[in-house]
Amino acid sequence: MIDLKTIVENEWFIVCDLLQTDRFITFCRDRGIDTSRDQLEQLEKLRLFFPLARVQFPKIIVKVEYSEDRKTYKDLGILEEDETWDGETREDYSSFHFTKKFAENWLEEGLLWEPGSRDFEPWSRFWEDEGRKVESYYSIFQCLPLHHLSSELTIRVGPEWGTYSPEQVQQAAQQIAAFTKTWIDAIRQNGCRGQGAALICQAISNRYYPRTHSDRRKSIVSRHDHYYYDWNWDNYCRNWDAEGVRRLFGLSIEQLTRLQEQTAMHAHWIDPLGNWYDLVRFVSVEQRKHLKGDALLAQTFYAMEEMLRLFYHDLTGERLYAPDESPSWRRSDFYGEGVPENELQYLEFLANQYHLNPRPRLILLVEGESEYYQIPRIARELLGYRMEQVGVQVEMLRGLGEAKKVERLIDHYHYRQTIVYLILDNDKEAMELRKKLLDAKSKYRDISRRITKREYVFLWEKCFEFDNFSDEEIARAMTEVAGGRYPFAAGEIAQARAEFGKQKDPLSILYRQKTGYGLNKPNLVEALVQAMLDNPTGEFSADGKPIRPITAKTWKIIQLAAKNYQPVRLKDWRTTQQSGFIRGSNEGSSATEEPEDKN
Repeated sequence: MIDLKTIVENEWFIVCDLLQTDRFITFCRDRGIDTSRDQLEQLEKLRLFFPLARVQFPKIIVKVEYSEDRKTYKDLGILEEDETWDGETREDYSSFHFTKKFAENWLEEGLLWEPGSRDFEPWSRFWEDEGRKVESYYSIFQCLPLHHLSSELTIRVGPEWGTYSPEQVQQAAQQIAAFTKTWIDAIRQNGCRGQGAALICQAISNRYYPRTHSDRRKSIVSRHDHYYYDWNWDNYCRNWDAEGVRRLFGLSIEQLTRLQEQTAMHAHWIDPLGNWYDLVRFVSVEQRKHLKGDALLAQTFYAMEEMLRLFYHDLTGERLYAPDESPSWRRSDFYGEGVPENELQYLEFLANQYHLNPRPRLILLVEGESEYYQIPRIARELLGYRMEQVGVQVEMLRGLGEAKKVERLIDHYHYRQTIVYLILDNDKEAMELRKKLLDAKSKYRDISRRITKREYVFLWEKCFEFDNFSDEEIARAMTEVAGGRYPFAAGEIAQARAEFGKQKDPLSILYRQKTGYGLNKPNLVEALVQAMLDNPTGEFSADGKPIRPITAKTWKIIQLAAKNYQPVRLKDWRTTQQSGFIRGSNEGSSATEEPEDKN
């Protein structure tokens, strides 16, 4: 197995630095491994678990300059052997950094060594009154063998022990002691489970750890030691020799496969979020750091198994199974070939599967400001549904002249499985746009359909006001908008209704003729809708169905959104794209393919 000298020569500690004992204990405790200095010392004494490195700090003489009150001092550097110095000095311990040159010198001087290569020494000797003279260093990946040891050598007793007699307790204790001795002897002979994987992961961490330290869209490369400020990960990857590292370890492909399988299985077994593995992999690294106990420990083990998986791929060109995969099931079998490798598409399907996709199920495009504000109000206050709650996003068209943009928008969103529903007033421009949209073919090559269907481009017979409100209702609302100073009669509205199509916006013309100033259409529609809301029972038939066209239309839009199944697999997406739910017919003119829905 690899020794410390090889680790130092290859600088296998740039990305994942080795941790001093207290930092390693904190790292493990954050992950639910209840270890301590006493436990680590006992495991070393039993020769079951060792730090990767141990350093003895030699004493040095430091030149100092004290402040006037002698409470503080300025460090002026080490006093060399042949140096003359008339100022004051103090004795201190030298500092150590894991850099290649530094560590090689200390190895040569015998100040840096592998603890397992020497006889056990009580940790109490590592301290002097002035401070610590010996420090141990662990790899973060050694939490795997430590977790195995902690699980295997920890015996939990249940409440039934309280019913045991002293003789039964003593007998059980003897059996436990015998079992523990046998188990410890086996670990000494065969090695601690996970230690091999920990060493290999430390060795390959510079190359692969940033790939695992990611949200599947970007990786985080960090160098913990400022001495490596000019180290370049991309250059390191270009010069990476996977086969050379494998030979250094004397590791066979079969052994590597087994290590990866064991690590992946253990990670998934302990992970309380294991069933959400695929989704959690997309969560930001910073947010995953807030996990606790086994959930956070599993993230470290997942990083290890993925590093081993990437190492295997570089060596063989083949891929091993991820923790949630097996010979009988791969993600691509469920989601579709190539989907798991397409991060955007895969995340979209996952978001649909977990009902987390914020993309709307239906986009309602309306022509005027009045509908933009009042349709959501009708849905909310009359039908009891917020548009956002049911997945409907309301957008306002700013003129119908940009037909090409509307066409591309519809094609895009229908391709993304979001229905685009248009509501337009009935005029020449709107009818031309409607025909153009119904005849347009999708620009996406992997589907064959027209971009929309007749049902999704709705034209009022006249306009929003005339189709939904009586002459009396409109007259009362216009009188209210005029502040009561200019009363309008139902007959005047009826005459304006008859003029629709002959002149543009006859209601506005009537209002200006009578008042001398322009009609605020949004205020008019708000007054009309308010009258509806003031008498909600009159808006529904005896069987509970909406009577007014705009209410029925709003209810139908809500139902459409609810029925718009968001696919979680590629084949489901293709089925829906080719179904009548999204597509218009590709044969003949779609402008005449089906009767217009007036509800």
